[in-house]
Amino acid sequence: MPLRIVVAVLAGLLACGLPLWPIPYREVSMPGNPAASTWLMLGALAGLLAGYLVRERLRAPVAAVTGGFVLAVLVRVSVETARDPTSHNLWPFEVVIAAGVGVLAAMIGVGIARVLQWATGRASSRGGAVSSASRSHEQSAEISSFAAPDRGRR
Repeated sequence: MPLRIVVAVLAGLLACGLPLWPIPYREVSMPGNPAASTWLMLGALAGLLAGYLVRERLRAPVAAVTGGFVLAVLVRVSVETARDPTSHNLWPFEVVIAAGVGVLAAMIGVGIARVLQWATGRASSRGGAVSSASRSHEQSAEISSFAAPDRGRR
């Protein structure tokens, strides 16, 4: 798995986990506590980072951040269920709520990243970025392959 995807998942994990983990279980009311606005803001920042790191269209960075959100909830459920097996009776709903907030927040962040890339001219027509240095290197390699004499056939 590429390091960029791992960093994007980690950003989603922290965006969801940092506001969620410190709150005692009996006070958690997803998405009310932690506040949905907090999750959306942190998730959008994670999406913005993922949008710059993972340049493959829209699906990959959004999925990475959403995966981080789901992973954060699953970590909490696992830890608290190990202590008290009856604590998370409705954990599938927690996962679905976190995934929904994660998808929305990631789409906002990745969308902002794509708009900024388009506005600054850094995104290529395929949605990925190719630096001008790598383009010029590829062009010079093509030119030199045509200019070099064929010494193998004499």
